[in-house]
Amino acid sequence: MLRYILAVLLVLLMVPTFWAQEPQQQAEAEPDQADLDQVLEDLVVFGPDDLKLIADDAAGALKIETSLMETPLSVSVLTGQRLRDFNAQTVQDTLVYTAGVHAGAFGVDPRGDWSSIRGASPTIFVDGMQSLFGNYNNTRPNTFSLSQVEILKGPSSVIYGQGSTGGVINLVSKRPKAQTSRELWVSYGSFSRKQANVDFTGPLTENGKLLYRLVATAKDSDSQTDYVPDNALLVAPSITWLPTESSALTVLLNYQENESGTGTQFLPWEGTILPSPHGQIDTGVFLSEPDWDSYDSDQTALTLMFDQKFNDTWKFHARTRYADSAADYNSMWPSFPPTFLEDGRSVVRTAYVSDAASEVLVGDVQLKGRFESGLVKSNILVGFDFQEATTDNDFFYGYAQGGIIDVFDPVYGNVPTNTPVTDFPETNTTQRGLYLSGHFKFDERWIVTTGLRYDETDSEVDGSGQNQKDDAVTGRLGLMYTASNGVAPYMSFSQSFLPVIGVGGDGQPYEPREGDQIEAGVKLQPKNGRGLLTVAAFSISDKNNLTPDLQNPQLRIQTGEIEIEGFELEGQLSWRQMSFLAAYAYTDAEIAAANDGSEGNHVATIPDQTASLWTTYRPSFAPGLSLGGGVRYVGPSWDGAERFQAPSYTLADIQLGYTYRSINLSLDVDNLTDKEYLSSVLARGDSFYGARRNISASIRYLF
Repeated sequence: MLRYILAVLLVLLMVPTFWAQEPQQQAEAEPDQADLDQVLEDLVVFGPDDLKLIADDAAGALKIETSLMETPLSVSVLTGQRLRDFNAQTVQDTLVYTAGVHAGAFGVDPRGDWSSIRGASPTIFVDGMQSLFGNYNNTRPNTFSLSQVEILKGPSSVIYGQGSTGGVINLVSKRPKAQTSRELWVSYGSFSRKQANVDFTGPLTENGKLLYRLVATAKDSDSQTDYVPDNALLVAPSITWLPTESSALTVLLNYQENESGTGTQFLPWEGTILPSPHGQIDTGVFLSEPDWDSYDSDQTALTLMFDQKFNDTWKFHARTRYADSAADYNSMWPSFPPTFLEDGRSVVRTAYVSDAASEVLVGDVQLKGRFESGLVKSNILVGFDFQEATTDNDFFYGYAQGGIIDVFDPVYGNVPTNTPVTDFPETNTTQRGLYLSGHFKFDERWIVTTGLRYDETDSEVDGSGQNQKDDAVTGRLGLMYTASNGVAPYMSFSQSFLPVIGVGGDGQPYEPREGDQIEAGVKLQPKNGRGLLTVAAFSISDKNNLTPDLQNPQLRIQTGEIEIEGFELEGQLSWRQMSFLAAYAYTDAEIAAANDGSEGNHVATIPDQTASLWTTYRPSFAPGLSLGGGVRYVGPSWDGAERFQAPSYTLADIQLGYTYRSINLSLDVDNLTDKEYLSSVLARGDSFYGARRNISASIRYLF
């Protein structure tokens, strides 16, 4: 990893020095703070405006500067203002009003965020670089550190490399701004949640060449599940240096500590989806051991970003991040399949103890050019990115070794004592990718987008002699016509690949999973730009999935395939004192090929339909007042074996806010009616409860 760090640092140091030698045509005037913020937005590949409700672009997710209206694929953007309106406590919660995204399928779980896009799990990126590697070895992202959330739907390997057919969620970090702003925020809410936030930004020097930002939060909270805390600490300082008006160097440090546990309890069918003579299982039941069950994680991440504008044609961007994460995990859950003993109320528990860690270095270097020749406007991107990750997961797994517990009336005290943790070898994975992307506009009407990428991946387990290498070529092609009345029909094709670790019965490594998507849709935008409607239909094929080998049940072969078809509608509109965000999605995700009898079944946990509407009213007769609310519907979802369906449910949320001078008061309520519902049911025998009512009252002071 050291050689990559040195290489990136060398580039960062050489480029501004070289271009600083270019003679200046005139003396530079000292820019004011607003001008400097505009300089930053012009320089960086993504610099979102915190006050906008409807985004103009998603340059962070697309890595190319073009408007959403002129992008022939589906992209959703949650701006900083939208995040404040939602006041979402988790990344998972920010997504519930986004078309095609199903968040929270496994209920309330403080360990992490769970979501699907178009029937598949997405890859999580932070500032355009992959964030999570491995399982249960890192911290949950903190929403207060984010300025924007970008959702790129469907296969996206041509931009980001290996990933699923679901797409990408890109989290954009808060960065220094030239205009001074200070914010103190305290809140109290359900489950005894107490939280304090700090967000300070502005210039460090009189000439505004050195900017800073300090984001910090501390949370002390219980959770919906008894005896499971949801505590968090975040400290995220950052500095931006502007040596010239055409270059910027930003350094971000992010330190997080989370103290939580297993919120999901893997509850049996009886007492959840099926009736039980003992009644319904409580939504807050805890089946592990208090003061022993824990998921304590910490992460330190250092990110460097350099942006150079050479001239009106060329820009250069380089990013690299080093992250060190660790998690200590103790838990117990009903042994699979989670069925009751003869008394109809007790289960046998499995004990699990792990000590996991990851060390990650990622980087992305981009050269972008904008040209105009006759009737053609061209936007070109050439890039190289890399990932090096070392993951280590040492654990103890004691099947049915956690004792017996009464699910309806738990009695605790049977803490496992014999849990020897096995020291497993580390896994080292690398990826290197070279990509080319283009956006071409002909005669102000026709738009063609192209993309081509080559990747090499390598995965090795220390001391095992197992070294799996894969490579892939992926592409993307899009066509759009932008009419003068604001209507833009489009079609696009995109691909993905995802390495599959292991070997088949012939001793040969598995081939990567391959995904293809065809999408057709139309976008509409009023001339004032205060709205955007996207309607899209898509068909996705996910091949080379593992399925049992009927000739040798101990092995698996790659003849599995998943096909996903769907339709989405997402619209945003700001009209007078009101704003609207509406979404609808139909998703038909089926197993097209398998050897285990599941062919034709629906993919587990994926609802066939979702719909939502959020509106905010800021009346002119009462300046400072905001009234917001939303309704979201989630249709039934299958268990994966066509035996049980988690029933559909409809939830309501409200938001009340009032701003007077520098003080903002807000009240937010999720699941207003405190509806009890199942978020999913699985064929293996377990069920998951969704989030109950959550109330949060906040006071924000800006100065």
